[in-house]
Amino acid sequence: MSARLNSDYLRLKDFRTRVESVLEEKLDPKSQSLPPDLVDEYFELQEKMEEEGWNKKLEFQVMALKDVVTEKLNNAEAELGQLGRRYPFRGRGDGAVPWPKEFLMELSAAYRELLFFNSLKADIDKKFCC
Repeated sequence: MSARLNSDYLRLKDFRTRVESVLEEKLDPKSQSLPPDLVDEYFELQEKMEEEGWNKKLEFQVMALKDVVTEKLNNAEAELGQLGRRYPFRGRGDGAVPWPKEFLMELSAAYRELLFFNSLKADIDKKFCC
């Protein structure tokens, strides 16, 4: 039992893991919309690389995309932090989530945005090695 309590405490101690934990239980994880413009640009750059190979023009375009994604990732992290400060978690000990549903929806959108931009940045780094 104490191992379970320690595990639960570690999940709730960090805001990101606390958000994951709450969202896993309360919201539909499949409802997610991705910014189509950035996704399209990423796939277009992949196609250009396959067709033309790596060149300076492509490098410039990849760096520009990476800069945009990094900025959006930083903004998403800041937004999630602001949400965490606006609604600190105050567990009641009964397993109930003390956050209103509207906040959970806002939190879910912010967290999914953060995950998306983090994943896209990692994909850019892996695919284009810059």
